[in-house]
Amino acid sequence: MVGLTAHACDELARGHFGADVDLAAYNKEVEARVNERLAAGVVLKQGVIELLDLLDDLNLPRAIVTSSSHETVQAHLGRSGIVPRFNAVIARGDYVRGKPHPDPFLRAPEILERNPAHCLVLEDSHNGIRAAHAAGMAAIMVPDLLHPSEEMHGLCLAVVETLHEVREGLLQWHHGRSN
Repeated sequence: MVGLTAHACDELARGHFGADVDLAAYNKEVEARVNERLAAGVVLKQGVIELLDLLDDLNLPRAIVTSSSHETVQAHLGRSGIVPRFNAVIARGDYVRGKPHPDPFLRAPEILERNPAHCLVLEDSHNGIRAAHAAGMAAIMVPDLLHPSEEMHGLCLAVVETLHEVREGLLQWHHGRSN
């Protein structure tokens, strides 16, 4: 369900538990478990602050693009203080079709006034990688809950373990452009 819309998740739940599953009760239980974990605090991915610092130094715009709602973004990332460091947050409701369709990722360069072909997507989900590829954007997978498949390796510029590796790659790219 990682990276899917709520409707797509409901369809997967029906497929797994049967057509008679009480989706309201199921979703309420999932929400309660997520809220319990959020109350304990969200740990940021290693290297995110250093990567954001570099993006600031290079004056490169960035957006959060998610299948979650704006409220969920604030619940997950609000306490960390990083949300204001993004130029835009594109969340459920800001586009018509969710991942794996390209719509969410195409909304970001529209808002940031950039060419999609010049955008780099950092993703942890298979559907996010598929969406980025469909949008014509370069993608780097930073796996979290899902391991990269052979398909993901084929659709990505790279698969890395941490955002420190992304930062190092951006530094090399920048130095190559400067020379």
